[in-house]
Amino acid sequence: MATELIEDQELVVTFFPPLYLQRQIWVLNILRQEGIVDVLDVGCGEGRLLGALSVPSLYLAAPAQSILYPEDQSPPESSPVNLFNTSSEPIPNLHITRLAGLDLSGHDLKFAVEATTPVTTNSEDAPIDPWRYHKAQSVRWEEMTVKIFQGGLEAINEEFVGVECIVSSEVIEHLPPPILPFFAPILMGVYKPKFFLITTPNYTFNERFTSPSAPPAVRLKSGYWDPTGRTERIFRHLDHKFEWTHDEFREYCEKEAQEWGYIVEVGDIGRAQEEDQWNRDAELGGASQVAKFTRVDDESKVDRDSVERKARTFVETLAMQRSSSTPTEARTGEHLLLVTHYHPAHPRSQNPRSFREIGDIIKTRMEELRESFIRIEELWYDIEVSQACGGWIELLIRAVEEYDSGMLTLTREAESPGPFSPSSDTNIQRQREMWKIGLAGGTSHPRPLWPTTEINEDENDRSMEYMPADWNPEKEYASEYGNDDYVESAPSSSADWDREETEEISTSYSTGEEGDISWGEDDLDEDVSMKVGKLGNWGALSGQWGESVDSDWGDGQTIEKPTNSRTRPSMPQSSSSSMTGWDGDDDESDNTDTAS
Repeated sequence: MATELIEDQELVVTFFPPLYLQRQIWVLNILRQEGIVDVLDVGCGEGRLLGALSVPSLYLAAPAQSILYPEDQSPPESSPVNLFNTSSEPIPNLHITRLAGLDLSGHDLKFAVEATTPVTTNSEDAPIDPWRYHKAQSVRWEEMTVKIFQGGLEAINEEFVGVECIVSSEVIEHLPPPILPFFAPILMGVYKPKFFLITTPNYTFNERFTSPSAPPAVRLKSGYWDPTGRTERIFRHLDHKFEWTHDEFREYCEKEAQEWGYIVEVGDIGRAQEEDQWNRDAELGGASQVAKFTRVDDESKVDRDSVERKARTFVETLAMQRSSSTPTEARTGEHLLLVTHYHPAHPRSQNPRSFREIGDIIKTRMEELRESFIRIEELWYDIEVSQACGGWIELLIRAVEEYDSGMLTLTREAESPGPFSPSSDTNIQRQREMWKIGLAGGTSHPRPLWPTTEINEDENDRSMEYMPADWNPEKEYASEYGNDDYVESAPSSSADWDREETEEISTSYSTGEEGDISWGEDDLDEDVSMKVGKLGNWGALSGQWGESVDSDWGDGQTIEKPTNSRTRPSMPQSSSSSMTGWDGDDDESDNTDTAS
């Protein structure tokens, strides 16, 4: 009975983190590992990846050695200046300076435009809460340009030639047969990026959703017969033109890599949380297949100019063949530049104050906070401090090292055994936490306790009541209530009452994106259930476009950006697309039952 029940229903399959996040994490990890600064997202949809890449880094890459130390001086091994911007970073900063997104759906691209719109306030006088991250309050240390284009893959965009990295996540399976041949020749042959990243569903994994003996009807409850009619496979989404097995995906990747002068690493991500009672996980692999293409730059092995000429000739021939067999209204021309965003760097970026001035600011800030010791990274979140350092966290450390002897100090917890070493068992984040900046002497500004309407003795009334330097709460309580049992054992000097517990602030990071993406990323619902989505519409650009933005990257045309609210209207269902290229879809969620 139990066996019959299993055969009659799909198995529960969940992913943690959700599958779409695992794909994004895979992409981000490679971008960090390779130090990528220039990214093109082909099939960007609503701009989920572009929005994440638009978040500025916490600090600049390490400055030149001459800025930190004189020519005749080298950093001491024990200095924490070596703990930042190292190859041992658990999550290295991304220093993106150029972003581009391409998609067919004008509807989705309106949200990509919004996700990458500059909202950072870089004015030195802007009121900023240093302890809580807000997108509108983030400080950008590096300038960045973002361009959003609308168009199909079959058209060559000369602005993309030479881009450092191209990402194509959950796109290739949506390409109809007339468009698929353009994919590799244009993206690798013509644009010739240094890195090319692909993700696509793993058809082999689909067996994981049912028992080995389950009939096709069970899978068809949430799956779809191959819409092209070329196979009898059941796909995860109605708009998928194919879903490749391990061997098919590897064969395609290796063939295209050899053709266009790349080497490729193929793998998979997205293992189910549930245990498979038939032990098929190793055989079926992950729900998504991934491939990292790395360009071969050895001129003795690959003549890059020759490869590009071959690719352009091939694309031109394909375009001529297609134009003779495809109705004019279904063809796409040049890419339409929808908007150009320029994110300026903060005025003080790479323009630091002197070590002495930085040290004075640190000392004053610690006195105001009534802190004898504070962690380096904690102090960095004070906007005045980070701005004084010009965005280089290493200068904060050097300013403390160069300050008046004994006034500001760098101290390390006793458990830290010797100088930092990448091979140390203690991870680099813990190494950082061990280091603290110490302030010698008393405080000059007691911390306010609570707001009040009373007038202070100070001429500059700030409408705040301050605790006296010698205030003793236990003694005051005993005196007020006549407690004869009070023993004066509590400290009464201001030095003994300097330390206070620091309230923990919960920091929330969010790109503010909601809804689902209809081109590229398929699996976007973040709830617990994974549902089969609806086929979207690849219609013309809709909605009102508000204020114009002048493009200074390319042909200088004036482009408009959307001013509508963030609320996303529902998308009509359609069994086919009226535009040639990738079809938009609201794909299934990534938590249960199916995975795109």
